Amino acid sequence: YWINDDWKLEEVLLDFEEIHGSHTGENMASIIVEVLKRYGIEGQLLGFTSDSASNNRTLTKALKSQLGQMSINWECEHNHIRCMAHVVQLILSTFMKELKIKVKDEKMPSEFKEKFIEKVKHGLWIH
Repeated sequence: YWINDDWKLEEVLLDFEEIHGSHTGENMASIIVEVLKRYGIEGQLLGFTSDSASNNRTLTKALKSQLGQMSINWECEHNHIRCMAHVVQLILSTFMKELKIKVKDEKMPSEFKEKFIEKVKHGLWIH
């Protein structure tokens, strides 16, 4: 994603690479750096958005190292952006677990809404 000279948001999918071998941060960083090199944009990487998986943290550190070997300063601490949708999903999952709500087949039980509304009305959901 980027903003062009006319302040229009642009979006392009550069590549969709299959990962061969382990899904380690180092392995994934090597793939990303190769794609960046292929397009000659290795010095233009601004941010990296991912979920909170530990291999993504390792990936950003490996990106910093590999780009650093090309004399490109890329700060993983500032430029690794955690995906807000994933963060919200983790929060909601924890919240539902605290309410002892079980999701069956990835669908919310139909009686959830009514029971939850009643609990909220009566202040029963706060412990």
